[in-house]
Amino acid sequence: MYSIAAPARNSIADFDDIVARRQSATRALLSRRRADINDAYQEYLNFSGNGRLLRPIPVTTGESEALQTNFRALDRGRSHELLRDEILGSAHFDACPYCNVSTVATIDHALPRSIYPEFSVLAQNLIPACGLCNGKKLDACFETRGINLMHPYYVNIPATPILFVQVIVTLESVTWAFFLQRHVSVPHSQFDAIRNLFVLLDLSDRYHQVSVGDIMDRTGHLDELHQELGPHGVARYLQMEAQSSSNSRGENYWKTALLRALSNDNSFCDGGFRKLIR
Repeated sequence: MYSIAAPARNSIADFDDIVARRQSATRALLSRRRADINDAYQEYLNFSGNGRLLRPIPVTTGESEALQTNFRALDRGRSHELLRDEILGSAHFDACPYCNVSTVATIDHALPRSIYPEFSVLAQNLIPACGLCNGKKLDACFETRGINLMHPYYVNIPATPILFVQVIVTLESVTWAFFLQRHVSVPHSQFDAIRNLFVLLDLSDRYHQVSVGDIMDRTGHLDELHQELGPHGVARYLQMEAQSSSNSRGENYWKTALLRALSNDNSFCDGGFRKLIR
């Protein structure tokens, strides 16, 4: 997970432009709710998109459908394609800010449009996401589940480590597990939002799946280092790789956390990595 700067957009201007391009009946329907939409936008920004504090505005079935279908304006070849490109282009290294594993390919609504149709085209509610995270998240939001989820624009991922790895080396195998642990400098509300998303998206399992292949690709080099320099050489290499990962992706990137944990595990560095191949 990682944080992104919120889009610097005049969202009510986006709304007006999209509505102006709708058919006359839909345009008239949505124009009558413009003041309510504008007020809702201001509340969204005031409460930083926190669904525990925001309540959907009352709308009719027809108004809800019209608001939700405004999102089609962001499709390829439509009037607000550039807004879609701006949102997707804000992802760091093209990686999904929810998982920081898969490539962004979709736009997720932080507050789902099926529940909050008024925010269907609010730029600050549109998050670049991979298809897997978008699909898992669906309508699981604060309003329906009573939980607050990490919002990439408004919930900062701390610089201090909160993502850790437990390494387990036995006589026959080596494995590890990712987990979160709050640092005293991190407010409970901030940590809870991060942890809720971590659990909802099964990120511990996602990180384990992608990390096994990464470490297996290194075992040949680890074996050479162990034969030449012993466990200290292996540990030093893993420490340097962890620092490089931290410099580019941060302390709470899954690879940083894993490499640091492995470098501190004596059994792994003293040949335990070979059990991964077996």
